[in-house]
Amino acid sequence: MNTWQIAPTEEEAALLRKYEGPFDELARPEQHLSVLATVPRLRGKLQCALFRRQADGLCGDAGAGLRTVQAACRQVCAAQH
Repeated sequence: MNTWQIAPTEEEAALLRKYEGPFDELARPEQHLSVLATVPRLRGKLQCALFRRQADGLCGDAGAGLRTVQAACRQVCAAQH
């Protein structure tokens, strides 16, 4: 499971930010979420980071498909002459 999947929603983040009790009394997952709740625009930032990680693969796949189409076009053009 990645961080984006467990990131608190805006409503959850607001509730976590309102907590005024001792940090040490929170369960470990709640402590983690509490820290994440302080990051502005967390979900958007995580989505951007995930896209950046996947972009190279997506571009590589698109490039391979483009090369296949170009090769097919060259074959069609060569067959017509």
